[in-house]
Amino acid sequence: MKLFKLATSRFGPPLVIALCRLLPLQWAYLLGEWLASLVGGRQDVPFTQGVRANLAVLHNVPESDPIVDLALKEVLCNMAHSYVDLFRAVDGSPERVYSAVQFDPDTINTIETCRIGGQGLVLVGAHTCSFDIMLLALRQLFPSVQALTMSDPKGSSIVMNDLRARFGIEVTPISVQALRQAIDRLRNGGVVAIAADVPVDSGEFLTFFGHEARLPVGHAKLALDTGAQMVVGLSHCTGDGQYQAEIAFTPRPASTGNKRQDSICWAQAALTTLESYLRRWPDQWLMPKPLWQ
Repeated sequence: MKLFKLATSRFGPPLVIALCRLLPLQWAYLLGEWLASLVGGRQDVPFTQGVRANLAVLHNVPESDPIVDLALKEVLCNMAHSYVDLFRAVDGSPERVYSAVQFDPDTINTIETCRIGGQGLVLVGAHTCSFDIMLLALRQLFPSVQALTMSDPKGSSIVMNDLRARFGIEVTPISVQALRQAIDRLRNGGVVAIAADVPVDSGEFLTFFGHEARLPVGHAKLALDTGAQMVVGLSHCTGDGQYQAEIAFTPRPASTGNKRQDSICWAQAALTTLESYLRRWPDQWLMPKPLWQ
């Protein structure tokens, strides 16, 4: 228990980062896998419980099904490898991070068109293993990136936010002021990244993996208010230290004259795309809060 608390505290990530940089790559992977196995073995930990519950819905099986045990093991292993790759990449120059993630040429061209034309971009993501390394790599394409995060980060989340900030990502816990910043950034051709798989009381009922959950639509409202493009993205591993970004543009829906309904419609379209990605790469989904209570 003490080791688990240390790993998820504010002091755990700096220690792990140092070890990932000092150890040979395969040894660092083994260390990460061992730490991940400690997390996966703690069935009483809310993190593990939440990930298991969500994976059961994704795979459409009861939580007690052995498929969920295997899925959890795969996800935690990928999480470990992704963080090793991230920590090793950020130890070098920004170019080392950029070269770790491949973007489709057509995606780059479309993103460049947005940037040159001054059109903002709302990046809709999920809690996936390698989202952070993709987000840092996105800085090579856009000079201004803001990540809207949970309003009360704790423990290791604080360290991760510091790492994101070091690479030019403006991390802003969601607040009225942060949303105002996001609107200004989008109107000036920047990027705002936000996770769409977070259960929120203030959200709307959207369909995700065949079940309704109360999920955010704020990203759709931001895009509607600012004329920004909306894209859905995640990345997945293609080899040691190498990732492929999967990014899809989600067209703005035809206006109904009702802003709330338009926001719900656009948010649902983005969520449907996100679901298709997660079904294709289920071993990437690491959402620690249960979406369906």
